[in-house]
Amino acid sequence: MNYTETDVRETARALTGFYVDYKKNKKTEFEPYAHDSRNKTILGRTVVGRSGADGAREVEDVVDILMDHPSTAPFISKMLIGKLASETPTPAYVQRVSTVFANTDGDLKATVRAILTDPEFTSDEVVRSQFKTPIEHFVGLFRAFEAKTKGYSLVDWTYETRHLIYAPPSVFSFYRPGSKERSSTRRS
Repeated sequence: MNYTETDVRETARALTGFYVDYKKNKKTEFEPYAHDSRNKTILGRTVVGRSGADGAREVEDVVDILMDHPSTAPFISKMLIGKLASETPTPAYVQRVSTVFANTDGDLKATVRAILTDPEFTSDEVVRSQFKTPIEHFVGLFRAFEAKTKGYSLVDWTYETRHLIYAPPSVFSFYRPGSKERSSTRRS
């Protein structure tokens, strides 16, 4: 997506007034007095400022702008394919899935179905191309044997494998994007 620092700041202004009350109900709430009711320009489009409780509706305008942007469908599609199928999908695979995303107004169920039913999903280049992390192996064994745990063994396992749950070494978790795929199956 081609956005600027100004787009980020303007989006932040459109979202002013929202907060989460962690002590009360842990839900997002809106305080009109804390909202910036002036007009904003995001990705070249104007969000007309609203005041009072109506200011909360600006978030809908931001979502509409982002969903209408031509790079949103390919970006989200490639990210989903990367998590569900292959970290290195072909451009054609991304295009087919992003077409479904765009044509269904971002329907994730339809988009995931497009990923899973695409011929590339079961191609030799994709099947078994990604290795499992230690935690994925552990959870797989538990599922296969219908085992039960109170979680302690899971924590012990992640400690032993140095893949502590909720403590990855970076925002990319334990593997940077593209590094989990076997090198012999990578496409350029």
